[in-house]
Amino acid sequence: MAQSSGPALPENLYIQRTAAAEGRCFICNALTATLLITEKHPVDWFYICQSHLRSNGFCTMADVDSSSYACVSTVAPDSVDTEPMGSSNKGSDELDNTIPAGNVITADDKGSSNGSRAASDINSDGAGTPAVATKPMYILHSDYFYLRKRPFILRWEQEQEYLFGKQLPSVPHNRLS
Repeated sequence: MAQSSGPALPENLYIQRTAAAEGRCFICNALTATLLITEKHPVDWFYICQSHLRSNGFCTMADVDSSSYACVSTVAPDSVDTEPMGSSNKGSDELDNTIPAGNVITADDKGSSNGSRAASDINSDGAGTPAVATKPMYILHSDYFYLRKRPFILRWEQEQEYLFGKQLPSVPHNRLS
């Protein structure tokens, strides 16, 4: 049985978001609504207070090309369904085809239930060109990033131990004479 080369680790590029509910800071355990999250698989997120976010000893602001990490919506304004899913009398085939193929609505469009935000993000020419929304991005310092990677590494090691244990012969249950 071939084993994988290593664990899937989160990328050290975190995007600042605001949570709906407060949680405890990863470092000092203070209540905060600010969190940092990775966008690529595997997803990692944690709450962080503003004082640690501003601290140079915890993280630094990322200077990356934000176009590859930006939230993009390319749905034309007239193709957005303004009714919540399941509230119309359309058949199920029509509901699946509400958004034309090839168009993208990302998780940031969840802020409005009727799709009005997706329509307002389109440039004024109406051609469906993406409007880019940037968010603050941070790179954790190596010690803190190691603390974030460690659970992924431990989980992978446990999976590998389990797979290796399945290959071992069973223990005899009868007494040897």
